[in-house]
Amino acid sequence: MSDEPKQAANTIPYERFQTVNEQRKEAEQTIANLKAQLADVQKQATTVRGINSNVGGLQALASQNMQVQALLGDISSSIAQANANAVMHANNMKLEAGKISLATSSQQVASAWAMVSASAANRVSDELLVPDVAAHLALGSSALQPPLMMVVG
Repeated sequence: MSDEPKQAANTIPYERFQTVNEQRKEAEQTIANLKAQLADVQKQATTVRGINSNVGGLQALASQNMQVQALLGDISSSIAQANANAVMHANNMKLEAGKISLATSSQQVASAWAMVSASAANRVSDELLVPDVAAHLALGSSALQPPLMMVVG
């Protein structure tokens, strides 16, 4: 038999134990590192989900902003059309006012001429200057005609 001490059947040599124990510790450390990395990745994933949510919200706001811009363009066009219509209406009213003023002035001139003609006719009939009346009558009624249209402006 040999001089070496006998080992029990279920015992492992100490060096092998140390190697396995070191490997177990390294594996546990690796597992702890992986768990920490997993936690960091999960935090990053949560952050990314939040960012994606914000991006979606910003895209919706941008879409609404584009719709508002389109509506503002339509409103601007409507306002421009309304302003053009108001200017056109104001110009039409100025034209009508000018026509009314011209008609009123024409009526005033015609009325004044009628008064002058009546006054002249009265004066001729009041004066008993027969030769002058005969001369006026010889000229005919053209001497008492109003002038053509006068434009007062």
